[in-house]
Amino acid sequence: MKKPSLFRSRFWILAIFFGTWLLLIPARIFFFIGPARTATILKGEELARQSGLVPAIRGRIITQDGHILAWNERFFDLQKTMDLSERTRLFLEAVLRQKINADDPVIYRGLSADEFTQIRKHLRKYPELKIVPRVERRYITDARLHDFIGKCEWKNNRLSGVSGLEKQYDAALAGESGQYEVMLDRYRHWISRSLRFLRKPRHGSDLYLKQNLAELLAPGGSL
Repeated sequence: MKKPSLFRSRFWILAIFFGTWLLLIPARIFFFIGPARTATILKGEELARQSGLVPAIRGRIITQDGHILAWNERFFDLQKTMDLSERTRLFLEAVLRQKINADDPVIYRGLSADEFTQIRKHLRKYPELKIVPRVERRYITDARLHDFIGKCEWKNNRLSGVSGLEKQYDAALAGESGQYEVMLDRYRHWISRSLRFLRKPRHGSDLYLKQNLAELLAPGGSL
């Protein structure tokens, strides 16, 4: 049988340990609401705040008689932020009316207006989901004009011209990106009405050509 003195020693060791632990709790609380209060608040705001660039809308390319040769179109893609639960997958299949590939980070490209509305309304219930805007540069379907118009590529969050008129007049067409700041909730979703522009985007100017469409397409025209 163990000696009473051994039990007393263990008792006092445990008592000192738990007593110290209990004293540390109010000490840490005092520290965070006292000397470290400002730093704690700033750190919390930093984690809850998100900033980013707002791409400028690239200007259109338009013929003299009003035919639009190049323009922007906005699409909304559905992405996942974590593995989908069975509940979320069933919800999406009901809205999108198709099977969901849960392995792909981009769940669905190009939501329709109705799909966008239904999913956006329930985003807080499904924190695995986020809707991401995407802008594409679109061109007139007649392939004879494609080399003349040129094309764009995304560079540093900006649509930049790399050939043809797109490259030649890139500075005027591109504009300048803006910058935003927004607060996030615990699911990393935007908090309503917290959006603030640090710098508003300056959208690009439309390019009006001196030729009409028929002149551009005519044999020996201005291509």
